[in-house]
Amino acid sequence: MSISKSIVSNSYDAYLLDLIIEGEGFRGDVYLDIKNIPTIGYGFALEVDGQGVVRHDLDSALAYAGITWSTAQKNFIQDIIDLVNLGNVSQAQSNLQNAYNVGGIFYQQEISESDAADLFDYALDGSRQIISSNTSSVGNKTIGSIFQEFEVSHAETEELAAIYSMIYNLPTLFGSGLADALDKGDQARAWYEMLYNHGNTDILGLMNRRSSEADLFKIVGNDASIDEITLALNTLYNGQDYGGNDIYERIQQRDEHVNFEDKVGSYLQQLQSHYTSSNEIDYVQVADGEWINAGDIIAKVASGKS
Repeated sequence: MSISKSIVSNSYDAYLLDLIIEGEGFRGDVYLDIKNIPTIGYGFALEVDGQGVVRHDLDSALAYAGITWSTAQKNFIQDIIDLVNLGNVSQAQSNLQNAYNVGGIFYQQEISESDAADLFDYALDGSRQIISSNTSSVGNKTIGSIFQEFEVSHAETEELAAIYSMIYNLPTLFGSGLADALDKGDQARAWYEMLYNHGNTDILGLMNRRSSEADLFKIVGNDASIDEITLALNTLYNGQDYGGNDIYERIQQRDEHVNFEDKVGSYLQQLQSHYTSSNEIDYVQVADGEWINAGDIIAKVASGKS
């Protein structure tokens, strides 16, 4: 098996930035994002996620973008983080608003869109370095080596862009399960890892972002055969992930904001047309050890998965 390659024909840097803009939008002022993390530009986090402190490389990031902040401004960001960690989100919001009033510590438009693009480049490079240096073992490789191999094999593709968008949001989303799926060329399982097998499935905004990335990555390639589609759906309905979890059951537990049946609906329709004279298929199972042919497909009209 292999992961499809949808090559981006125009400027890849511009394509990546447009993808991030679509998911994040632009803010020239400091604001609290959906997780109440102080943020600016195109979703550039000013806090180390989960650690309650201003990002350690903030000075380097600002310098890279040609931005100058005073010590007082950077201390103010830490004060906002402290308020959020104490549960005083409304006070943090109020203080941020006051910071942009006349005489406040910030100006109305703290950075430009060009500055934001520079911060995006800086942060994405940082995320790539974090993952590339990850020495956690996956089989006889490491997460870092698998990531680097995928960057080479899928350079300037939509599939890599989906990964980049995801790790820009949070590098730890590229874990052992996704690395193993990419290494084995299991596109359907990689798609599942990106959309369902992470810790933010209960947050609507983040699941919308993961959904867009997974759609870009795709369950199978655009030119996939019926055999390839069938095997991919068999993985999602009957397979196990890297941690030994039943993939279908885990999806059912985590699809509060993303309907799995909607995601696979077009593929099921193709199988229905090919195998069942358009009779409804509720799930797909491929006989173990057999190659695909009509006799190997178990398709049930009855609801549920047995």
